[in-house]
Amino acid sequence: MLVLTQVAVGISVVGLGVRTLAGGSGGAGGVGADGVEALRPVSALVALAVGLLALGASVLHLGRPAYAFRAVLGIRRSWLSREIVAFAAFAALAAAHGWAVLADAGGAEPLFGALAAGAGVVGVACSAQVYAVTRRRWWSLPRTGCKFALTTLATGAAGMLVVAVATSLALGEGPAERAGLVSGRPLGLLVAVTVTVKLAWEAGLLRHLRPGAPAELQRSALLLAGDLAASTRWRGGLGSAGALAA
Repeated sequence: MLVLTQVAVGISVVGLGVRTLAGGSGGAGGVGADGVEALRPVSALVALAVGLLALGASVLHLGRPAYAFRAVLGIRRSWLSREIVAFAAFAALAAAHGWAVLADAGGAEPLFGALAAGAGVVGVACSAQVYAVTRRRWWSLPRTGCKFALTTLATGAAGMLVVAVATSLALGEGPAERAGLVSGRPLGLLVAVTVTVKLAWEAGLLRHLRPGAPAELQRSALLLAGDLAASTRWRGGLGSAGALAA
């Protein structure tokens, strides 16, 4: 659920940024205004589909799904309730954005797009707070917030890059640049830089293996270097390969 919500929000946010760059600078940064028009319905619907899938997955957290509606009752004191409300708002606004794009609703479309992206960012922030309130040092707000923000940005840029390439192929125009779509270079560079920063930052957490490190962080580092060593290596290797490919 966490990854899917961050992918959906990331595509929404990066898509909004791409459109802003295209509209505000006449195609600066390799962004073609005509290409953005072709991408808008696809990216909006992809963000909506992934967001709905994430909400479906969130039900699996509940021991009694039939009472899921009660989860919002604690909104005044519970970050979990706030997270649920924020992502429900994101899904509703993303659906409205998708409708506005397909219906060519003019000024309503950018408004719904901006509102959906804003609600999604609030939802990701609430997700980070769900972990931070446990007061565990490994889940502190700076660590969790940084992880979630970088995942949102990296997967959002990667998602938009995939949408751009798939759309250009569907249109039979060849490479995305030739079709006037979003240039692969800015998005690919954004993916590469974000993933590299995230992997380097997470690898730095292994410094807590040294003697004298805080006990709680040292236990987490020992887990990553011990029982989860294979997963840690796969994560770093595949992440590095993806950044290089981007």
